[in-house]
Order: sequence, then C-alpha cells, then structure tokens
Amino acid sequence: MASSNLDVVGIDFSGAQDAGKKIWIAEGTVSSGTLKLSQCNQASDIFDRTDKMPVFKRLVDWINSLGAATVGIDFPFGVPKVVANAMFQANSWTKFVNRPLWSGLNPDQFRKQCQNLCKSEVRDTDAVHRADCPHSQRIYKQTFHGIRDILRPLLNRNVSVAPMANNGDPTILETYPSATLAREDSLFAARYKHSSSPRNRLTRNVQALSGIQDLDVSTIPDSKIIDNRGGDALDSIIAALATFRAVNNSNPFRVNPQTPIEGHHYV
Repeated sequence: MASSNLDVVGIDFSGAQDAGKKIWIAEGTVSSGTLKLSQCNQASDIFDRTDKMPVFKRLVDWINSLGAATVGIDFPFGVPKVVANAMFQANSWTKFVNRPLWSGLNPDQFRKQCQNLCKSEVRDTDAVHRADCPHSQRIYKQTFHGIRDILRPLLNRNVSVAPMANNGDPTILETYPSATLAREDSLFAARYKHSSSPRNRLTRNVQALSGIQDLDVSTIPDSKIIDNRGGDALDSIIAALATFRAVNNSNPFRVNPQTPIEGHHYV
C-alpha cells in the first residue's frame, strides 16, 4: 500500500463516523515545475474501510510510508494559544500534541472546554485567512480527531510537521482550501459545495482547474470531482496544490508564524 514514489499528497479530512466516505486523497508527482495529479479517491476506496477509527489508523500508516513526500491536510493543526497554555498546560506545539489529556477526551468535551476558555477566539493564522476557530461547531470533530488520531501518532514516528517539528520524512503541513481558492481569479472560494444546479460553482471550479499553470489534472475525470457534491474531492486537489506551492516556492520550515504553538496555514 506504500506509495513512496509520490511527491505531493493533498487530503481533505473528516472527523465524521463514516470518515472513509468523507476523506478524499489526491496524489501527485512534480515535473518541470508542475504538479501532476495521478489519483483522487475516497479513503474508503484506498483502505477498504469506512468507520473513522480503522480509517484513521490506516491513514497514519499510509502517510508514514510515503518517504520524502509532502502531505497537506485540511484541518486545524492547533488551537488558540490560551487553550494550549491553560487546558493542556503546554508552551510548545509538540508538548500540546503529546499531552496525556487527549486520551481522556471526546470531541464534545474538547469543544466545551475550549469554549469555556476562549469562546470563539481564533488562532492568528485563522484570523489572517478568515477561517473558523478550531473548536467551532462546523469543524471541531475534524480538529479533535486530526490532532489526536493523525498528528499525534505520526509525530511519535518522527514525521515532520511544518513549521513546528522538523524531524524526518515525510513532511505534513496544514492547508485551507478556501483561502487557496480565493487566490485564484478563476475560482470561487464561497458557495461551491452542496449545490444541485448543473451550472453551480463547483462545476465551474472543476472546469477552471485546467487553466492553472502549475497544476495538471488531465488524468482525473471532471465528472469524478463534480459528482462529489460535498466538494471534498475538489478540496483534496486544492490541498495538494497549496502543498506543492509551499514546497516549490520556499522551505516551509522557514515560515515564522507569530505563535508557533498554534500552527500555520499554507495557502
């Protein structure tokens, strides 16, 4: 199941019970300054699992097998600094991720305690890109399971997490597809999901992918992405694009966020 020949992977993550159907993974290689995507699939198709915990375990093992690849994943890698300091008693990101408290929490307890400490306060990187706070109603399960069940076991295998932990291969970084879409004049960053209209923004976004100079999606049928009305397939492709650009344009570990404990969006 290892794919060590991959250069870049983009993952649209989910903390839902049927995460295998919600998580999409885009795989690609880099050639002559272009990201060439070869696959875009649901996690259930790759790992033959649907329920979240078995899928998370297989996803961790798969990412760990990717050698020198760089993997961009769409969920918050951290929480507001006040939460890390007070709730997890951590003054660094690695300490925050490795605190034993994670083992005794469920997603709802995590959200409630975050709210008690900082209500809807966002991280610095969220404020820059107008993202939801990590413990918002919409994404708190992604945040919880992403940190506890994906990043924590990978960090303990000495995988690198940019820009906070420069360990070994592969390297993982946080993406935010909406912000990446907003950078492209031809793409819509809002209201491109969950539409039944045949001429909706999702369809137009997918059709516009071929006009992005540093991205080649020619091997992936438009219909495969458009038929996924939730936009998860498209988000995995955009996560891969942001990841490629983060590596191609600079060393992601040179990024110096104001609060390294919180994490950093690569868009």
